Amino acid sequence: MNRCRNHGVALVSVMIVIAIVAGIGATVVVDQQYSVRRTANLLHGNQAFMHLLALETWGLEVLIDDKRQEREEDSLLEDWARVLPPVSADGGIVSGQILDLQGRLNLNTVYSNTGVNPVAFNILTCLLGRYTKPESDPETIASALIDWIDPNQEIHNNRGAEDLDYLSADPSYRTASRPLTSPSELLLLKGMNYDIYEALLPYVTAVPMPTQQAEGENPAFMINVNTASEELLNCLGDGTDPVGSALADEIRSSGPFTSREEVLAFIQSFLNIQENFDASGWPLDVKSNFFQISTRAEFGDLVMQMQHIVERGEENARVIMRSYGQQW
Repeated sequence: MNRCRNHGVALVSVMIVIAIVAGIGATVVVDQQYSVRRTANLLHGNQAFMHLLALETWGLEVLIDDKRQEREEDSLLEDWARVLPPVSADGGIVSGQILDLQGRLNLNTVYSNTGVNPVAFNILTCLLGRYTKPESDPETIASALIDWIDPNQEIHNNRGAEDLDYLSADPSYRTASRPLTSPSELLLLKGMNYDIYEALLPYVTAVPMPTQQAEGENPAFMINVNTASEELLNCLGDGTDPVGSALADEIRSSGPFTSREEVLAFIQSFLNIQENFDASGWPLDVKSNFFQISTRAEFGDLVMQMQHIVERGEENARVIMRSYGQQW
């Protein structure tokens, strides 16, 4: 009887030991799988990052080479505007695209050291007017942007919003009191919501004011008529005349404009203004200095995207900001 009892205890002990060993073995296998996966992710991440930087170099070289062609205009017919389709590279897939940011409204132009820019303010208000609901006020959002950028605490037009308006939020925050670094800052403004922001995003950007202007050039941020959308162009001139559609039709039928003077002459003729034509109300040009190189790399299960904001001068091009992921 005692021998059977001892054999039973021994059997149970052996089973316990086997269970412990099996558990340890399973843990080791799982840890090994995690280690292999982490190592693969690190390797794929490094590969993707290096290829994104290589694509950045590609974009810079394309933009510099375009400048060396000594054309007077930048347009969507040039090499830089061609999309780099997905191609295989070292076991992964990479792709890229260059966008002209001067085909959009620079949000930072609504306010500068000289004060509010009424032309930029009206363009933004016009764009907002298309996507805000009846209960929303486009001028309230545009005024809130001015207050977000300006260094004071005075509410613009009694419609904007300063620190006191945001300190009561949950969580509370303050105005930036500086130019925007990303259009996504619009989501922090009084009266803004995601639906309006998403609709507005294709027509706006947020870049510094130009620093690499050639001697004698206008330092203001100009919109490139050759790359701007018809919707944005129709918000010029207070949005009261379909000048934007006429400009877009002219580009489609006769090719890109080759000088600012040619653009202004077309607008003056279209509006039938014989004299006293105010060119300052039309911030249009045919050249671009700011671009965005959008790159994407896929290695294994890892997908990495990057946006490279580039300022191009007369002789070079430099990256002024990089960001990961898709802008939202």
